[in-house]
Amino acid sequence: MSRSNIIWLGTLVLFLILVALIYFNISLTSLPTTFSNMIKDNLESEEAFQQVEHIVVSQGSTVDDDLKVIRPDDDRRFTIENESDIYSLLNSDMRVYNGGRIEQTDKVFNFYIHFEDGSEHHYRIAEGYISATSTDQDKTDYKVLDDQNEVFDYLVSLYDD
Repeated sequence: MSRSNIIWLGTLVLFLILVALIYFNISLTSLPTTFSNMIKDNLESEEAFQQVEHIVVSQGSTVDDDLKVIRPDDDRRFTIENESDIYSLLNSDMRVYNGGRIEQTDKVFNFYIHFEDGSEHHYRIAEGYISATSTDQDKTDYKVLDDQNEVFDYLVSLYDD
């Protein structure tokens, strides 16, 4: 094999690796973290878990393959004000990863954290991912790495009659 063929083959392999990194949204700088650390990373400097006033949960709209908006069947909103429930939800050790492919699902919950100072954080929680919307409206998707998404399971249990 000539030297130019080896260079072309090496260039092709590097190109395929680059395409795979972009296509599968693989981050080389991000390590897995926990749900509670993800929320702490999104907090502003003056906000803290101790300042959470309440959490509001509602079912969210989804979009199907034909780009039709599917509204939730149940329009009830739940407010979680019990400090121990808030503490156990926000201190979940569920592992999440900022990267990877996110598969859209048909069941999503809007998760609003309200702070004593009047600020609010919004998350969309599905079985396989969590979307965090920052105060400047940037959205970051986190893939759930654990087999069971305990936060999602808790939210589903609120709607079980």
